[in-house]
Parts: sequence; C-alpha cells; structure tokens
Amino acid sequence: PSGIALESGKELEADVIVTATGLKLSLAGKIQLSIDSQPIKPHESYFYRGAMLSDLPNAFIMFGYTNASWTLKVDLVADWACRLCNYVEKNNFKTVTPTNPKSTADFQEVEALDMTSSYIQRYK
Repeated sequence: PSGIALESGKELEADVIVTATGLKLSLAGKIQLSIDSQPIKPHESYFYRGAMLSDLPNAFIMFGYTNASWTLKVDLVADWACRLCNYVEKNNFKTVTPTNPKSTADFQEVEALDMTSSYIQRYK
C-alpha cells in the first residue's frame, strides 16, 4: 500500500501517514489558577460570553465554535474583550469580574464544549 484506502474503494496516495490517538486536553496548560492563595476550579466556574470564567478578574480565555470555524468565534470574542478592556480603561475601573447569577430564573446553563469527541469527554 502507498496511501490510505478510501470508502469509495480508491486509494489516496501519501508519503507519510501520521495517526494521532490519546489527545488529552488541559485548560491553560494545567497552570494552577488562584486568587489570594485560594484555588480557582475552572470546571466549577461559569463561562461568561465565551471569554471569561466567573469570579476570575481580568482574565480572558477564548474558545471557538465547535461546529463552525473556530477562528470566527475567537475573532468575535476577542473583539468583545477589546471593547470591554477599552471601556474599563476609559472609566478608570481596576477590574472586571463576571459573577455567578444569584437567580437562575433567566439563566440557561449549557456546555462550553458541546462536542461528543472522546478527547472532550475524557476532559470533562
């Protein structure tokens, strides 16, 4: 064989075939987040506007769309983050911190990564 056999029965020629298994996700390279020596547990946080973890001030984390262009959403979220930073600076605020909602009546909880891939499921 000189390539990959396709479902159609044809062969896709290739010089090198690299298979990847065992992908393991880690948020922020497994750094330990903390505030005043109290650990922050990202898996227990809410993800605000696809950019910020609840109760973690002045920190942005970007995730793209899982069913469309990853960079499209990251670009939109980064634009929002820049507008927020400009607003904070213009108004002489020191921090911006999303908080958990006190009432969940108007709050819909959804998964940040709504994918069924095994590497996503292992991360959860």
